[in-house]
Amino acid sequence: MRRFFVSPYLFAGAAASFGGAKVEYYGLPADEPKVLSAPLPEVGVNQKFLAAPFGIGCRAQINESVVLGLDAGARLVFSDKLDGVHLNGNPENNDWYYFCGMSISFIFSSAKKRW
Repeated sequence: MRRFFVSPYLFAGAAASFGGAKVEYYGLPADEPKVLSAPLPEVGVNQKFLAAPFGIGCRAQINESVVLGLDAGARLVFSDKLDGVHLNGNPENNDWYYFCGMSISFIFSSAKKRW
């Protein structure tokens, strides 16, 4: 009889993010000079960023051929320009983004089989 296996884990690493933010002002045109400290789109917005991903996860082997996974984490981007807003936002703090995912894996062969 096969036992149910659960494996919790932590992860951390280094990552590169690529993006091209499109920033628009949706408020009243008369309020734009009062709300924005710099015109949009802001100049000097990068499209390449270094990030530090970290988080937690758990894998569960349901049977000999099915594994379910669930993980959640955050990525600290070493820039405040990921979203295309730096001067009009919070220029003292770097951008972050968060993620959560679920996966299902199918094992098609066993390591015990010999070819």
